[in-house]
Amino acid sequence: MATWHPGFQPYQRRFLGAFLIFLTHPTPSDAWVRFLVLDVLSTIALFIGMAVLTRRLAIHLGASSTRARWAGVIAASSLALPFYPWHYSLMVPSNSDVFSAALGLGWILLVTSTDERWAWTSVPLAFLTQAARDTWAPAVLLCCLVLFLLVRRRRWMALANAVAVGVAIGISLRVHAVPGSTTQPLLQVYRSQLVDNFGSVHGFAIYLYLVAFGLGALSLFALPTLHRALRDPQLALPWTLAIVSAMVATVAGGTTDRYLFPALMMLLCLGMGWIAARRSLVVELALILALAVSIGLWRPWETLSGNVAGILRIYDPYTEPWSVNRPLFVHHLVVVGLAASIGIVAAGAMAVAYRRLSPREA
Repeated sequence: MATWHPGFQPYQRRFLGAFLIFLTHPTPSDAWVRFLVLDVLSTIALFIGMAVLTRRLAIHLGASSTRARWAGVIAASSLALPFYPWHYSLMVPSNSDVFSAALGLGWILLVTSTDERWAWTSVPLAFLTQAARDTWAPAVLLCCLVLFLLVRRRRWMALANAVAVGVAIGISLRVHAVPGSTTQPLLQVYRSQLVDNFGSVHGFAIYLYLVAFGLGALSLFALPTLHRALRDPQLALPWTLAIVSAMVATVAGGTTDRYLFPALMMLLCLGMGWIAARRSLVVELALILALAVSIGLWRPWETLSGNVAGILRIYDPYTEPWSVNRPLFVHHLVVVGLAASIGIVAAGAMAVAYRRLSPREA
């Protein structure tokens, strides 16, 4: 597609990234380098956007400016640890996940902005997000519905965003695919995915494994903000995006953890914002433990190593029967347990240090 050839169905519907690369006049041999540059720039934008959104949510939840700023740094740093964004950027740079995630994060930043003029610029970004990856449509459209219901003065903005997504869908449906390339009907895809995830104990165990792998333990800190999301648009839209992305990952994601990447971004921002608003030693010690467990799940030392065999071993439980992969599951649990033990030691050392400080220093 980047060299102006038709793409395979349904991937031809993700036309924006390929079109941007086409504008640089690539050849089939060097197009991947340009996709990699696009992913690197998108990753930088993701880190900046995560820091900005977390800081905004932290202040909205009652954190001081200093704690909100550090929460943004922690959230952006945490996003550098999981399988995304590095793994597929380095191994399959033409994937649209990272690029579309950067656009989607920018969209949520703009549509929740308190500045009305900036908020209206979310409309073209809604179009670009959908044009980058077609799986964003359910999440963005549901967010538009939530915005329409919760914020009366932004109803026209919500409708404009929904129309922008619809226009992107219309254009994508007219993009030509390689003759003869076909894909399963959506209902059949959903049915087979649900059977895979919930039709057997083994399938359900794999599904839970991939959910844990995709979201880590840090995402759990977002849960205390959920009760406020029903009446607070600043929280409702990130939560809507996270929940709908999780639903898409469940019914349409061959690699569930990969489809959970937008949910991970939102939950990290919400969770770090909530922690920043709580001046509690217990919460901060829990953060250390959750970060250690997340590192044990994500294993950045393998996903960033370039060792393809080591990276694929993480996915072995997804592709092999339970009888073959029982030892691998035990190995995964051992790694997570070791990371948790390190986190407990680190948290204990921090607690001792707090006790030794005077109340004023603490």
